[in-house]
Amino acid sequence: DLPTVSPSTSPSYSPSATVAPTGSPIIFAYPSEEFIGAIIEDMLTKQVAIEQKILIPSNSEEPSFYSFDGFLESMKIMADGTVPGKYFYVGHDKPTNRELKKRALVNIALFLAHTKTVAVQANICDEQNVDRVNNKLPLSNACGQFGESYQDLRCPHASESSMECPPDPNMQMI
Repeated sequence: DLPTVSPSTSPSYSPSATVAPTGSPIIFAYPSEEFIGAIIEDMLTKQVAIEQKILIPSNSEEPSFYSFDGFLESMKIMADGTVPGKYFYVGHDKPTNRELKKRALVNIALFLAHTKTVAVQANICDEQNVDRVNNKLPLSNACGQFGESYQDLRCPHASESSMECPPDPNMQMI
């Protein structure tokens, strides 16, 4: 039993540690296959509701670009650490941890709600043209909106540079 050291009442003028600070802390580990499997099982019990209420465009006469299977496949890829540096939180630890499972399901629900409002509802899979110039939607929005130049965007990590498409100055609109 060591005595508890009381904090000082005034600031110190020298560092209290002699070790260099570490990088960002790892707050949680990637979920296990078992945990992801348990979340997918939960989602499968809600498949019909998700398909009928969320993955349906406003004009339900059109076939939807979005499918439940595509959603689950994408979620699994983004949750298990397959894409370096990118992560979709579906919880971690043991599948029996009800609190973490609730957080995962809330995160999935928020993602689906956002997706419904920005893409599924209008049955689009591309950015919406919303940046008006003189109350019109110019063709130049295809090159960037709100002052952003899409052709100048670069992947932040060298390992992702293969996903970049170099601008083609000979490209023409047909």
